[in-house]
Amino acid sequence: MIPIVNLIFDTATLVLIWAVQLAIYPGLTYYRHNELGVWHRSYTKRITLIVLPLMFGQLAFSTGEAIADTSFITILKLVIILIVWVLTFSVFVPLHNSIENSNENESPMITKKLVKNNWWRTLFWTLVFALSAYKTIIHVLSWHQ
Repeated sequence: MIPIVNLIFDTATLVLIWAVQLAIYPGLTYYRHNELGVWHRSYTKRITLIVLPLMFGQLAFSTGEAIADTSFITILKLVIILIVWVLTFSVFVPLHNSIENSNENESPMITKKLVKNNWWRTLFWTLVFALSAYKTIIHVLSWHQ
């Protein structure tokens, strides 16, 4: 059951990060500075309602899986998830906070930084999904033997 639940969380974070990377963050670059601040405050409150439950659920179920199954893939997946957490709270939260305090010249640089740096989280969450999909396929195949 845990691999299936993990796959659900990992699929959700995969879809979310690709939407952020391809649509949401690039969309921020089109706002003028004064409009960006207004939209960004609204956006961060709303997206947090989606992101935090997914991240906490993913972390909780992946930790549970790593405790139950200390295989290389399970531990690697948990390490990558922890890297995403570190990146999120050490790089992206401060970048988002700096949008609120930026001036007209700084905000375009900050939004471009979000897009550029977010490729790392996109890569890592894509790897997490791939590992989760692989583990789930192996798990399902073992049911049929």
